[in-house]
Amino acid sequence: MTKEQDFDLAVTARLYGPGTIETVAGALEDWRGTFQLPRDGEVEIISARPAVAAEADRFRQVSLAIEQAQAIEREVPKIAAAHWNTPWMPFNLFDFAALLLEAIPLIPDRGRFLGVGAGPGSKELIARDVFGLDAHGIEIMDELAAIGRGIGLDIETLDAGAWTGYGGFDCVWFNRAYRDAHLERLLEQRIWDCMAPGAVAICANLEGRPPESWFIVNDSWDNLRRGAWVKPYTGADGAA
Repeated sequence: MTKEQDFDLAVTARLYGPGTIETVAGALEDWRGTFQLPRDGEVEIISARPAVAAEADRFRQVSLAIEQAQAIEREVPKIAAAHWNTPWMPFNLFDFAALLLEAIPLIPDRGRFLGVGAGPGSKELIARDVFGLDAHGIEIMDELAAIGRGIGLDIETLDAGAWTGYGGFDCVWFNRAYRDAHLERLLEQRIWDCMAPGAVAICANLEGRPPESWFIVNDSWDNLRRGAWVKPYTGADGAA
């Protein structure tokens, strides 16, 4: 490496002293190969490459994730659903991404994302590989869930209406899991009740909005029946 490159490097380094192997990005204070991190001891440079290469790799990763998600939605086989469930009916991928992008500042880094009625996992793939979230999904139709598991996604075969694990996630996405209006209203209330305070709900085509006490991130309900909301920490619909 040349000294001119040292101020724009993606560096892999091993820390001596407190800490573990970590990635250090940014300028090197000592371009000869070692430098000091406060309270962490001396760092030996294991490898270095221009940051532009890392950025190109990231761009390619995002591009491939989008292509794969589109292919999943395009090629998923037609599988009959129970009459009370909504059949596989994917929400527009880029409209989903726009909602999630708006909510990202409110979700912790590597936050836990849950797709309800995940199908084969196209939205979970975007959440994981484009937005860097710890993505999971639940899907009642095992044939669809198995497609997601086959490409390395965590899609469990579960009935959303009987499950109560929604409180373990920082962001919950769902797009009308039930065709039956009564069952859908019950599911929505279950999710609102179980979600953790401070978690973000991103949803579309439901029977109703989240409770009025929830904070609005995006309210496109009246014209598009979609939006994003945050569960409050206190009040009738949030836990202190």
